[in-house]
Amino acid sequence: MTSLQGRSMTAVSIYAVAVVFVEKGIMSDDDYRKFIFSNSARLYASLNSDFFKVTANEKEATKALS
Repeated sequence: MTSLQGRSMTAVSIYAVAVVFVEKGIMSDDDYRKFIFSNSARLYASLNSDFFKVTANEKEATKALS
């Protein structure tokens, strides 16, 4: 867990704050998608190119990686 202004931040709360950033126009929808999915997809695929094969996320990961 990380701390933001003395508060404990879990992954769920970090994602919730990111949604607020989108609602306020601080973060674009595209930036949010990259933060939530695309960056992680790139990380896992860089370690194992078949990581998303035969998974529910295979199509989305393929789009994110192209």
